[in-house]
Amino acid sequence: MKGHVSIPVFVTVISIVTAISGTIGFYLGGLHATLAPLAIEQAQRQAKEQADKVLYEEQRSKQKQAIRAVFEIGLYIDRYIQDNPYLGAPRASSIRKLIQAFESSGYNESSGYNGMEQYARDGWGNLLQYSYDPFGDGRHFTVMSLGSDGNLGPPVQINSEGEFIFTGFVQDIIYSDGRLVQYPLGRGQK
Repeated sequence: MKGHVSIPVFVTVISIVTAISGTIGFYLGGLHATLAPLAIEQAQRQAKEQADKVLYEEQRSKQKQAIRAVFEIGLYIDRYIQDNPYLGAPRASSIRKLIQAFESSGYNESSGYNGMEQYARDGWGNLLQYSYDPFGDGRHFTVMSLGSDGNLGPPVQINSEGEFIFTGFVQDIIYSDGRLVQYPLGRGQK
């Protein structure tokens, strides 16, 4: 009989196909078992990178708030010195006392200095630091954010153009004598 396959040959062919497909399935299963941990590892790495990026952007936002707070308080004091050259920088031992002095003198309301209180803290919630030179001509003062850690330092790094290099959010931000003298430039390096 031409064209017909005997039952034993047919069963043998099906057994061979089943064995081959089982072997292929085994290899594919093994491949899946090999790729699954790699996929999980990659997903974990991507999730960590995303979380790091979110945390970085959050810290960068707080740093920008700190720069603005330091700059705004510095501008208030510069304007005060210009308006009162015979008085010089306010004689206060802290940012709170500085704001209280402005408020109690009435100078705040009559001269447009309202709003100093909103800049008393940096983006991390730390009170800004204020100091003045009691022995100079009365014009020298410093307003400073102590960075994310709220502590003085670390020393800054300076590039060949004399610009401060961003090394982290713990860097202090300093306004002195009419300008920002220490602050991060750009996004810097992570």
